[in-house]
Amino acid sequence: MHPRRVNHKVFFLVGISIPIAVLGIALVAGSSKPSQPVVLGVDRAIPIPGGYRIDLNNASAAVGFPVPIPNTPNASTSSVKAVWVSTKPSPQALVDFSSGVREIIYPNEISDSFERWSRKQIAEGIPGRIIQLDSVTAFSVPQDSEDPGSVSFVCQGLFFQVIGHGDFTSKELEDAAASIIDQLTATV
Repeated sequence: MHPRRVNHKVFFLVGISIPIAVLGIALVAGSSKPSQPVVLGVDRAIPIPGGYRIDLNNASAAVGFPVPIPNTPNASTSSVKAVWVSTKPSPQALVDFSSGVREIIYPNEISDSFERWSRKQIAEGIPGRIIQLDSVTAFSVPQDSEDPGSVSFVCQGLFFQVIGHGDFTSKELEDAAASIIDQLTATV
């Protein structure tokens, strides 16, 4: 009886596959392509770290700030699919709409002016543009083949992102953001 032969090809393939996979992850993580503002945990079972689902009517009380809902064809109270909140490490709210629009709200952590922050994003290669929605400066990023479109802005000390997961024009996302701003500035 002969000893079983070891198939060195299998060891070679496994031995080379693991480092290539790790290198691929490192290359993607260290990509020179600038990244859009990141919200940790998005598109997982729980879309925000430490988050839990909550009824829209209770969301503001849970996070301690308003959770305004746009009033547009793609995002409105009648199309709310799910509301998530988290209070750790800092409060944040996330609203998913059945259309694929997502609204994310958390306390503003930008130390610069929002316009300066937006200019830095553009300088880093993010293909956005600075716009005015009513009296609020916003940063609008068009959808491309890799990333969803988004509109970010700061109002009443809160950072807002309206993200279009699907086929949305910049104008549709900007209209949703403007609707939020209208609600916030009407209550001041």
